[in-house]
Amino acid sequence: MTRNLSAVGFKSIEKRRKDISEILRRITMLPDSFFCHKNLVEQYGYAGDDFGLIVYGTRQENDTVKVRRWNAFARSDEAISIERVDFERFPNGDVFAYCEHSDSGQEFEFRLNNVTEYNAFIRGTGRRELASCRANVAGLCEVGSVLFPVLRDEDAERERESEAEIKRDLIRRAREGDEDAERELYARAEAMAEAVRERFRDEDILSVLEGYLLPFGDKDSAFAALGDIISFEKKRNRITREYVYSLKLNVTGVPLSALVNAHDLVGMPMNGMRFMGVCSLQGTIDFGGASI
Repeated sequence: MTRNLSAVGFKSIEKRRKDISEILRRITMLPDSFFCHKNLVEQYGYAGDDFGLIVYGTRQENDTVKVRRWNAFARSDEAISIERVDFERFPNGDVFAYCEHSDSGQEFEFRLNNVTEYNAFIRGTGRRELASCRANVAGLCEVGSVLFPVLRDEDAERERESEAEIKRDLIRRAREGDEDAERELYARAEAMAEAVRERFRDEDILSVLEGYLLPFGDKDSAFAALGDIISFEKKRNRITREYVYSLKLNVTGVPLSALVNAHDLVGMPMNGMRFMGVCSLQGTIDFGGASI
C-alpha cells in the first residue's frame, strides 16, 4: 500500500518506523478528532490545518485502541458533486469509491477516509452504491512539475468555456435518458480524438493536451494528473517542519486539490501555470446528504 507520507510532510521520517510508531501512539492517546461505530474507531492527528494521519483501530476492554491500519490524509476546502458511486471494500479494511464527476463526466476512484460513517451507512440502508452525493477529494502527490500554460487568446478562452457548458448540458441530458445527447457526446469524443491524433503528428504532447486525469499503473486510486493551477499555498508540517504545497487545480473540468512536498516539486507554482504529477486520490463522502 502507498501512503504518500511525503505529500503531507513526513518525507524525512517515512522510513523511520520508530518515529512513525511514536506519532501513531500519540494519535491513539490524544486524537485531534475521532469517530466511532460500535467498537471501531477512526482517529485523526493533524500535522497541518488540513492534513495529517488517520489511525483505524478497535477499542479494547481497557478503553485503549488497538491499531489495525493507518493512512495519510488531506482535506480540500471545496466539495465536489459526484454521481453513480460504487464502493469496494478490500481485505485490509480499506474502502474505495468509484464515481463520476457530475459536471465533467470524468470517471475516477479514491480511497475513502471516513470508513466508520460508511460502515454505519451500509448497515443502516443495506446499500453499497449511491446515485449522487457530495465528496471532499484531494490528491497526495508523489512527484510533480510546474509547466507553462497552453496559450489561449480571449476568443479561444470564450470558445473553451462555451464548449464546456455544452458538454455539461449533454451529460445532464444523457443521465436523464436522452439518447440523442448520448450520441452527440460520443460523436464529440470521436471528433476530439481524431483532432488530437492529427496534432500529435507535428506537436508536443503537452501542447496538445491541456489536461488529463488518467489511472497510473496498477495502484488503486493512483492517477497521473495535468491541470491548471488556480491558486496555491505553502504550508508547514508542525511535526517535521517540512514544507508542502497545497495546489488548487482545474483538471479537465474537475476542481481538485493536491498536496506535494516542496522537495518533490520541480519548479515554482504560480497561478495560471500548469501542474503535472502522479498522485493518490483520497477523501470523504457526505453520507447524510447522499441520494440512494
